[in-house]
Amino acid sequence: MYNLIKHSLLLSILLFVSCLSIFYYNPIIPIENDYFLSIRQKTNRLTSISSPKVILIGGSNLAFGVDSKKIGDSLKMPVVNMAIGAAFGLEFDINQIRKHLAPGDIVIVSEFPSAPNYQAIFKTLFYEPSAINGIRTPLQYYKLFKAGILESVLSIQSTVLNGKKINFVLNKNQTISDSTSVYFSKGFNQYGDLISHLNNIKPKQLNDRGGFTTHYEREISLLNNFKKLADEKLAKVYYINPPYPISEFKKNKSLFMSYQKYLRKNLKVKILGSFYESVFPDSLFFDTVNHLDSMGRTKRTEVLISLLRKEIKQKN
Repeated sequence: MYNLIKHSLLLSILLFVSCLSIFYYNPIIPIENDYFLSIRQKTNRLTSISSPKVILIGGSNLAFGVDSKKIGDSLKMPVVNMAIGAAFGLEFDINQIRKHLAPGDIVIVSEFPSAPNYQAIFKTLFYEPSAINGIRTPLQYYKLFKAGILESVLSIQSTVLNGKKINFVLNKNQTISDSTSVYFSKGFNQYGDLISHLNNIKPKQLNDRGGFTTHYEREISLLNNFKKLADEKLAKVYYINPPYPISEFKKNKSLFMSYQKYLRKNLKVKILGSFYESVFPDSLFFDTVNHLDSMGRTKRTEVLISLLRKEIKQKN
């Protein structure tokens, strides 16, 4: 018992030192207008709107690719888009909203399997304490601790190499009105949708091509367990495939079809529509294979509304 207490105390001290080094020495610290700090305004909306409500969780495909106001107006329900990016991971996303579920709520999940980036979570948590809601299991805490230690080492290393402390505010002057900036927290609207890219010139090429993974067993298990919780709280959970360009779909069709077959066999959450309804022309994407532009966002929103209205009508 004494050794356990001693080791726990040592780990706590190390984590505290890591936090201090991040605060004082990290040359890139997420303050004020950093993209990930949009979690603050999203959480505020989640806790302020009444039920029944619609909650969107998942990867950046949802942050870029839906019009929550239009969804809310159509369904006559308040909507909050909690999606930020795959860096947080599905388990984090679920933990963020689990205690805010209420009878009649609808949760829409859209995310391809991906490994969470605990360094990004650690940095965000340091400046936005509400992010701790996404950390729930001992394994998550352990990975967060490891990320803190790594950030500490990198921060000190950077300071030694630079010979001085570098401390500046990221993205401080970026605004929605400019036509070049995209990834910053003030680029989100009141519903949680990213709108900073809607008036921007699109890059010439799409990034993240060919990055589809076939390892999705853990995410399916997370969603199935989440459905049990939602059922207990009389809430509904639906899954919709992230958008994908038709060129990538053609190149990876066998992988996608295998993924869909596995989903329909093992996922207990209702899947809205088919994968084909999430395949869009390449011209409707912005900077990556999952980020839609203004027109693509409108089309996907219309598809989602149609699928939701059909599902709600069937339930009634």
